[in-house]
Amino acid sequence: MQFSWAGIMFYSLACAALWASTGIFIKIIDDLSIDQIIFWRFIIAAMGSFFIIKKFVLNGIDKTYAIMPLLMTVYYIAASYSFYFSPIAIAALIIGISPLFTLMIRFFLKEKINSGEVLGFIIAFIGLGLFLSESSNMQGYTLQSILAGSGMALAAAFVRAVYSYIIWHKNKVGETINLENINLHTFFIGIVIFIPFSSMQSSTYDLDLYTITGLIGLAIVATLIPNILNNKASRAISPSVHNTIGMSTPIFASIMAWIFLGEAQTLSSALYMLIVVAGIFVTTRRPRQSVKLPTRD
Repeated sequence: MQFSWAGIMFYSLACAALWASTGIFIKIIDDLSIDQIIFWRFIIAAMGSFFIIKKFVLNGIDKTYAIMPLLMTVYYIAASYSFYFSPIAIAALIIGISPLFTLMIRFFLKEKINSGEVLGFIIAFIGLGLFLSESSNMQGYTLQSILAGSGMALAAAFVRAVYSYIIWHKNKVGETINLENINLHTFFIGIVIFIPFSSMQSSTYDLDLYTITGLIGLAIVATLIPNILNNKASRAISPSVHNTIGMSTPIFASIMAWIFLGEAQTLSSALYMLIVVAGIFVTTRRPRQSVKLPTRD
């Protein structure tokens, strides 16, 4: 199956935009703990994934790929806690260094790195740092909490880089990857991890329609669909390119907060957004060619 470069870019950009909706849906869910929110996020996303593939096979993934769903589970958990423990600006900025990890992996493995990928990441990171500095608010956070959140954000950035690199590399050498089963196993692992923390709390099941709507949006719109898009993009393009595009997630989140929550934006914020976009543009400038993907996930 042939996909144009623009088509693959759309997958990556749409993934970033949908992941950005996480904050909007979490704003709706204000009567559950972070553990309970993550628990329901995995359950509903697993139900959606199960509906897509119509079956659940515990041994559906070769042992070679056993690490892959675990990496994405760790990413979702670490990212969720990073935003809970530390200011959004700090967490988003640290998660934004994921392309740096992919560049380091490729450098140590002596793989060819396009100079535009490095330059684009630097430009986008500077723009993101300036943009997030506009909204940085340390009030209400202790130093211990900020350090804990920052550590979680760093872990999220690293595992995301490793995950995207593995998928890209295996597709590059012609190995078939069952992405649908990886998705389902990702959410199943998360459910197993959070059952001891949330399943025995009666408040976990005390849900009103407003909360249920938020949980469904969080699990399907901000988790399952972008997870599918992330896998497709990771398989087809360089992980450093894909993760640099992912640096637009805070930009999309800010735009959504402006549209849906009425949060004001400044002229300088708009300028910093353009710097991030410029960095992404530099990163994604590639020769025009089709990208070949396997016909089956």
